[in-house]
Amino acid sequence: MPISGGSVASGINMVEYLMENRSDIRNYKNPYSCGGEPSDLSEERKIAQRDIKHFGYSASLQAWYAPFFMAGTNTRIVRRSMAGLNCDYNEVMTFSGSFALIKAFGTWFRGTLLQTLMIFACFRRFLSRMVPPGTGPSDEVQKAGKWAMVVAAESNNTFVYGDVVG
Repeated sequence: MPISGGSVASGINMVEYLMENRSDIRNYKNPYSCGGEPSDLSEERKIAQRDIKHFGYSASLQAWYAPFFMAGTNTRIVRRSMAGLNCDYNEVMTFSGSFALIKAFGTWFRGTLLQTLMIFACFRRFLSRMVPPGTGPSDEVQKAGKWAMVVAAESNNTFVYGDVVG
């Protein structure tokens, strides 16, 4: 699957900023760093809002999952947009089928390896040369591509979900 050079550049910029401004790391880890934190947020809900960092199995979704690589940014923006609605939000990539566990583990492992290697300036330079901004999937690949999204909600022990496919 082709990688977007713009996404790579954004990731490199975030890592370099945090390495130069280590005091901002704590704020970066805050799920409400863009605002919108409810004033009455319980400890249980604070735990539920933490970024998902490992692969696992969701009984509700009946699928294996791994962290979604853009969730660290997306979730903060969505939580800010949902301020006052009294609901939780998280993002994961799900996998089903015979090799779902292997796919979830492999996705988590590749993401963790990439994050670890991003610490090294030589790897960031290599990556930015290999996948410069403006590169990535061609228009034809994007138009021919397929995707599926599951939107899930749980309230008062009732679970509902819907599939969106494109």
